Amino acid sequence: MRLLRKILGYGFLAILTLAIVGISFTIGWRPVIGPKVRPLTDRKFQPTPERLARGGYLAESVSGCMGCHSPHDWLQHDAPVPAGKEGYGDKN
Repeated sequence: MRLLRKILGYGFLAILTLAIVGISFTIGWRPVIGPKVRPLTDRKFQPTPERLARGGYLAESVSGCMGCHSPHDWLQHDAPVPAGKEGYGDKN
């Protein structure tokens, strides 16, 4: 009886260890313990022309937002965006 209890105890510890290692290497612990939370601030940024130009540069060049968030003319070669419709969404 004592041997069975010892085997079950070690088996439980092995399963617990495998579960901890498995969670650590697959989904991580954030779904279990929750997201990191930081306090909100009341910072406001002025919409200067430089900031707007940088935002336009990031949306059009770096992250490619306009490729998906603009309608395309699928009947023409390379499916261009109609003039003046950049950033209008995917509806024509």
